[in-house]
Amino acid sequence: MEQLIIRLGSHADEAVHWLVWSTNEKEIIASGELENAAHLSTLSERAGQRSVIALAPTSDVLLKWVTLPPKAGRKVINAIPFMLEDELAADISEQFFAMGPKKGDQQAVAIVDRSKLAQWQSWLDDANLFCETLIPDVLAVPAPEEGAAIL
Repeated sequence: MEQLIIRLGSHADEAVHWLVWSTNEKEIIASGELENAAHLSTLSERAGQRSVIALAPTSDVLLKWVTLPPKAGRKVINAIPFMLEDELAADISEQFFAMGPKKGDQQAVAIVDRSKLAQWQSWLDDANLFCETLIPDVLAVPAPEEGAAIL
């Protein structure tokens, strides 16, 4: 299986990096850099039947761990945006909250401005790239067994 991985920028005029990854061979088959988001359509042929994964700049995404009360149910998870309201500089209605893994009483949350998310989706849609997965780029860095990883 192969994947087309695209690292988007914060703004349309920033360079876009891409690569094709083979999960079977565990290696990069092809890679490159586009001048800006307007050139994303040149990747539509490369996408073919491959799954497309987009990486968003972590500088545009807030990653948080939220401590939940013991035996927290669905209602508490749905209340997370309100639990974080005082920590955010923007209106929570203008933010998109994506829930990540839960470890014990800690819930991972990614928060991004809805307009920024719509912008990235628009770039991909305009380029005829069907992308189901959008993750912060820092989460694509493998965790080292010892020491730290720097991006």
